[in-house]
Amino acid sequence: KEDKWYFIPPCEDTFVINVGDMIQVWSNDVYKAPLHRVQANASHERYSAPFFYNPAYMADVKPLIGDHTSSDNGGGDDSGECKTNGKA
Repeated sequence: KEDKWYFIPPCEDTFVINVGDMIQVWSNDVYKAPLHRVQANASHERYSAPFFYNPAYMADVKPLIGDHTSSDNGGGDDSGECKTNGKA
């Protein structure tokens, strides 16, 4: 929104999952595909397991769920704190 990058501090025993364009379309924009980048950190180990899925070029890609009426998508916030409230 503001054309700036946010530092997300690592949280022990957690995963960071960036959803892509297909999940954004399938979820009818409930989950957003973020523009993101990863910076190397020489003082901590980092494991990455990218997985990319793209349907056939001619596939009809459309939302799998109806219109969403709530702005609460169950996602996180940008406070920079580790959350353990059970939301996925």
